[in-house]
Amino acid sequence: MQPIPETQAIQRLGPIAFPMQESGNSFARQKDVKASLRETIKQEGGSPEEIECEVENFLARIRERGGLFVIRTGDYFGFFHRSFQEYFAARYILNLIKRDPDTWIVRLIERVCTSDDLWREPFLLAVAYQSGEDEIVARKLIQVLLDKTQEADFARQAHDLLLATECLIETKPLTIGSILEKQIAQQLLQTYEQAQTAGKSEVSERIEGYIQRWLLNLPREAYRPAPLIVLVETISDTQHILLQRACLTLLIMIGQQLSECPSCVFDMLIPPLLALAGLPATGKFHPTATLSRSLDFSIADLALVALSFMGKSGPSGQFLLIMRQHFKDNPDHLHRVALYSLESGTLITPIVAPLAQNNY
Repeated sequence: MQPIPETQAIQRLGPIAFPMQESGNSFARQKDVKASLRETIKQEGGSPEEIECEVENFLARIRERGGLFVIRTGDYFGFFHRSFQEYFAARYILNLIKRDPDTWIVRLIERVCTSDDLWREPFLLAVAYQSGEDEIVARKLIQVLLDKTQEADFARQAHDLLLATECLIETKPLTIGSILEKQIAQQLLQTYEQAQTAGKSEVSERIEGYIQRWLLNLPREAYRPAPLIVLVETISDTQHILLQRACLTLLIMIGQQLSECPSCVFDMLIPPLLALAGLPATGKFHPTATLSRSLDFSIADLALVALSFMGKSGPSGQFLLIMRQHFKDNPDHLHRVALYSLESGTLITPIVAPLAQNNY
């Protein structure tokens, strides 16, 4: 059997997958499958007999090539896995968007905004695929989704905002553009603050997870990534205390999971946190010169906790390097600590203590 070209598979299976996805069905009647294939193949030319022969030949080839689309039960065909159906439905609607973008982008967003999440995965696949093909269309799909839900209630807005964020994370890096990325980051933090105020912990936890994923997936070579710019601006904004406090809380909640982030995450976040906590320079990190220690003790405490949760990449990691050097140069120190631990009957752990009271 000859392999089936991807373009041909999309042309022929897309019109079958689309109505299946539309109806939430995983099965299609054999006669409907063959009717769809006849209509598609007819556009390629040939006599009725040749078209009928090609229909049967294509179905045989598609079954032979790994069972992508097979008879599932009785007289019904189906895709071997739901994800194949979603993929072909996504590619089909992208072809419709190429022909009439203004109409079909809106129609896709209308489908995405229904309550059953039927089009969630095809939408994610469509945006991710377009980010490598046509950045403008990928960007517009996300923007129209965000614009569509501005008048919706909080739950719907949060749902669609998180979908837009997931799209952004799944797209080819640096294709969506910093303006839209900043908009999404700002809306995430505002929604996080609203969720905390309203006690909607499920929304808060999901936003924490998405921002954590976003930061972990930043390109290593990225220069001043949009989410970091927004985070720094928010934790430095002393005019909006509630939002500042919510942002610091978020950093505390995800701080321990950020150790594998690119270095730019710590290079940008630690200086304002040092300044808010009233701490001096630590290793390569220096407090932001234009930002003073917060007069709101809750803000200063949150900044201090956020710093402590950054582990090896934060100030505690820098101090550990300094302490290791002391023990390396004076190995007797470590023996004395062990000896004192044994004599006192308790574990003594070396830590760095503040040198001045205002650093506590």
